[in-house]
Amino acid sequence: MAERPALHLPCSSCEQDEFYDPSSNRWRYTFSTAAYDSWILWKDALPANHLLWPMLERADFLRIKRLAERLHQIHQVIGGESRLGDSPWVFRSWWQPGGDGGSCVFYMREVTTDSFLAAAKRISHKTKLVVEPLDDPWIQATLG
Repeated sequence: MAERPALHLPCSSCEQDEFYDPSSNRWRYTFSTAAYDSWILWKDALPANHLLWPMLERADFLRIKRLAERLHQIHQVIGGESRLGDSPWVFRSWWQPGGDGGSCVFYMREVTTDSFLAAAKRISHKTKLVVEPLDDPWIQATLG
């Protein structure tokens, strides 16, 4: 029988449940939020291959966190986040080794691209994000 890898957090059941946070030198759950009180989880930002996660650097981590916080601000403008039972976010790509975590491609279930772009424009002075539509329903957001 294969030996179970050493896990660092008490609620982790496998290696994919946790990652090392280089900004605070501690372990975090991948199912914890990347922005306070949001539906954006760390597993959304990390690549599917967990063997790449140790390549996450402090600056990447902080950019991911900042982008998640700004996307959450837009979600608050759209409204309805507190009535949800599941995350409305679907991420196609975010951080990869060699990238910086400051850009992601996503869409939101039950929110049209036009509605998201309008909400982003309303608070663009606060978020300082560059938000562009891609092939419907996908949207790219980049830290400005």
